[in-house]
Amino acid sequence: MKAIYIEARSKTEIPLKELKIREKKIGLVSTIQHLSQLKRIQEYLEKQGKKVFVSKGTLTKYPCQVLGCDVSAGLNLSGKVDAFLYIGSGDFHPLNLVLKTEKPVYLLHLDGILELFPKEKAEKFLKQKKVAYLHFLHADKVGIIVSTKTGQEKLASALLVKKALEKKGKQAFIFLCDTLALDELENYDCKVWINTACPGLALEKGFLNISDISDYLHS
Repeated sequence: MKAIYIEARSKTEIPLKELKIREKKIGLVSTIQHLSQLKRIQEYLEKQGKKVFVSKGTLTKYPCQVLGCDVSAGLNLSGKVDAFLYIGSGDFHPLNLVLKTEKPVYLLHLDGILELFPKEKAEKFLKQKKVAYLHFLHADKVGIIVSTKTGQEKLASALLVKKALEKKGKQAFIFLCDTLALDELENYDCKVWINTACPGLALEKGFLNISDISDYLHS
């Protein structure tokens, strides 16, 4: 089956009156919905005397564009900028940048409100992941999530993980799904879930990505 990808662009013009960033060198990143806003935002920052940097990611089509599985448009700039400005909503993309670059990340919300991504959120996520990993180490039964969505399906990787876990004495079960209903997982006797689908699932309690357990798998 052929897949047709349609770019959805927001027509809402984001207010810029509160866009005041202390740092001098700024890296711009956003999701595809708001890329049409970036030229206006870049010009606004440059009028304030800021130096704005942009880069194209590994998997993305446009400069500044980030995906759940690819924030390299920001990572490429890590050595050049003092901070990042993310245009959009949600915590997943800015959290990735905070964790991988340790630089300040500002969020420009669609209503024009500017927010510095709280360090407390990053610290909470790291603690949550540590707890999930400890549960994983002591778990007898582990669930492995596999998506059937185009571009996310990694059954081959899931089978390798299952085999490796079973060699270490754990019972591993593969769960295939299109749209994942988290509450449905409560019906199964797995306390820890290994995610091979969208990396954003690792934000949920009890979830780990394959990369989070790679040392264990190869030990």
